[in-house]
Amino acid sequence: MTANGAAPRSGGRVAALFRHWPRVAISLVPVLFALLHAVGVLELGLLHRLDHLINDARLRATMPRTLQKRVVIVDIDEKSLAEVGRWPWPQDRMANLVHEIFVRQQASVAGFEVVFSEPDDSSGLKRLRQLSREALRDEPGFVQKVSELENSLDYDTRFARALQGRPAVLGYYFTSDRDGGRSGALPAQVGSLNPGQMHPARMTTWNGYGANIEVIATAAPNAGFFNAIADSDGVVRSTPLLAEYNGHIFESLALAMFRRLIGYPGIEIGQTGTSGLTDAFSSPATVTLKQNGSRLTIPVDERAAALVPFNLKTAVETEITL
Repeated sequence: MTANGAAPRSGGRVAALFRHWPRVAISLVPVLFALLHAVGVLELGLLHRLDHLINDARLRATMPRTLQKRVVIVDIDEKSLAEVGRWPWPQDRMANLVHEIFVRQQASVAGFEVVFSEPDDSSGLKRLRQLSREALRDEPGFVQKVSELENSLDYDTRFARALQGRPAVLGYYFTSDRDGGRSGALPAQVGSLNPGQMHPARMTTWNGYGANIEVIATAAPNAGFFNAIADSDGVVRSTPLLAEYNGHIFESLALAMFRRLIGYPGIEIGQTGTSGLTDAFSSPATVTLKQNGSRLTIPVDERAAALVPFNLKTAVETEITL
């Protein structure tokens, strides 16, 4: 008791807390759910959507209106198909496109968000070879003429020669289906999962792929997958930098292009801590690029994906005559 007979303030607060405990408990419930959501123990769709809306608003308000014109993405849209014709285009046209991009446009790096999955026989060379071996093998000068035309009519080789030694990064895609189909040649992996190593939680894992034919993949060995990851509302806000296939780790087209642009640094995959609530959700937390003593760390989420400040308003389409 105080001198005037009043109860101590702390005691009064405790008493008030007991009297109003239902209100206090109700107020703490949202805080508890938010904390559980933040550490990954409890997934709340409403909070995910709210977080997406806040991030979208922040991006629209702060996105710099800049554009790197020396970085090129080759993609085939509906307008291109209407003007040039259905895909795939002849590889000699793709060779002309490579010349335009790197020689005339002076691009620093170009990524191809298309796959060259089949040999190009549109020149008729395959049929000419068959005739020179069979029906017309005894025709004077025919076999010699076909041999002379090899270089000009082998469109795959022409395209491969155009890519050779250029800062070109090919694209391919991973699949996940019952058959696990595989076609083409995968690039070299950037890492592997050691035997017994805990699998990175929710890193995208695939059992098949569609890649480029050998002659083109060999000419441009730098390549990355272009699979997208959509959020729960169907919007693509991030891109996976890494993915796992058959125990090996591969890089995305975006990461492969960036590494090619800055001198092809090595990759170090960081992991989350080994204590606390993160134990059950162990996943890559960072992707670090290392070169000549320098380090560039890219934060990623549990899918090994990085948020991308997409800014479609500054995208530029270049008209090229093939």
